[in-house]
Amino acid sequence: MPDRPTVGFIGLGHQGRRLVDRLMLAPFPVALWARRPEALDPYRDSGTTMASSAGSLAAMCQIVCVCVPDETAIDEVMRGADGVLKGLSPGSTLLIHSTVRPEVCRDLAAQASRAGAAVIDAPVSNFSHQPRRHIGEAEQMDKRTATLTAFVGGSREAVEKCRSVLDAVADRVFHLGPVGAGQIGKLINNLMFFAGVAASFDLLSAGQRLDLSPLELASAIQHASGRSAALEAVTDHYDLSDLPESLARFRQDFGHLMAKDTEAVRSVLDDVERLGTSIALLIDIAATFGDPT
Repeated sequence: MPDRPTVGFIGLGHQGRRLVDRLMLAPFPVALWARRPEALDPYRDSGTTMASSAGSLAAMCQIVCVCVPDETAIDEVMRGADGVLKGLSPGSTLLIHSTVRPEVCRDLAAQASRAGAAVIDAPVSNFSHQPRRHIGEAEQMDKRTATLTAFVGGSREAVEKCRSVLDAVADRVFHLGPVGAGQIGKLINNLMFFAGVAASFDLLSAGQRLDLSPLELASAIQHASGRSAALEAVTDHYDLSDLPESLARFRQDFGHLMAKDTEAVRSVLDDVERLGTSIALLIDIAATFGDPT
């Protein structure tokens, strides 16, 4: 494989665009295809190649990255007469950046192997390093650097073959095991985050009922041992002076994502739940909290 292989990319939502931009800055030659043609508009004068179908994109690329929102979308772009699986060639690699059940990636790996291709699951997660000095006061906010972490599953050979691409799209790459291991790691990460968001809203509300300012309380906690990425997300994007309205907005914004991922993590951790840990409770809290109804 050449040092700068042509990288195909499908999935130009918020996260996908970030990954494509990183690939182009690396720089890698990039080819794109989208289920919605208008999603390609920002890239039409960027020097990227536009493929006519998912299958034709796979046929022209040594590495194909997919970052679509759910398993239904994965199935749509992978299968069919013009799907990615039809276009894969011997020696090519399929990178799944979507967060889905690990068995989805294992099934794709089995199908891709018939064409002599490999599959890596590499879902990514954001993280910001530095807390604000005082939440709600933009002039006192530290400049933060956001990073992307990749949870990777796949054979060592396949991962090393794609190392330059993985290092381009993510600031930190953790190879956790065989195909599916990246999804397990990402789903556990998401459960921790969702449970933390639920705790943040509920405990800030409890503090408010005890006459504490949610803004002051959150600012203090973000510089203490209770600091978390979940609390940071709540304080950065929602109005703490109106917690009920902010909670309703959060559920509207992310309820569908929480529902999707909590069902996936429930299936993955079903055997662990029976060991008598608190995992079942955490999953139920996240699922109930994310319900927009």
